[in-house]
Amino acid sequence: MDTSQLQSYINKINEISNIDLTGYTKQQKQDFNILQIEEYASALSDVEAKQVALLLSTQDVSNAQIQQTLSAQGLTATAQYQAMAEAGLLKSKQTLNNIEIQNNITKILSKQMSEADAKAKAGEAMASMQLSAVIEGEE
Repeated sequence: MDTSQLQSYINKINEISNIDLTGYTKQQKQDFNILQIEEYASALSDVEAKQVALLLSTQDVSNAQIQQTLSAQGLTATAQYQAMAEAGLLKSKQTLNNIEIQNNITKILSKQMSEADAKAKAGEAMASMQLSAVIEGEE
C-alpha cells in the first residue's frame, strides 16, 4: 500500500467518524453506530484484516468497533482475534488488565496496611499469578 492509498483510506475513515450527530436522539445515534461499522467495513473491503485493524486503531476507533468491523467483513472470530493480535491491539489490553488487577489488589490491601506494604504485597500476588504490570514511573 503506497502513501496515497493510505491517505485515501484515512480520509474515508475520518469522513465516517466525523459525522456531526448533534441533535440526534439516543436511538438514532445507536443506529448510526451500526451503520458506521458497516461503512468502515465497506470502505476498507480491499484491505487485509491486519491492515484494517491498524488503520482503524490509528484513527482512534475502539477495539470493539474494530472487532465489529472485521466481523462485518465476514471474518470468523478466530480471524478477527488473529488480525487484532497481529496488529498489536490485544497485547495492550492485556497489559491494561494486569495493571488494573495490581491496582485493585493494592487498593484492597492498603485498607489493612501501609500503601508501600500494599504495593509490595500486590507485586508478590501478581508474581504468584505469573502476571506483570508496568506501574507508572517504573519500567
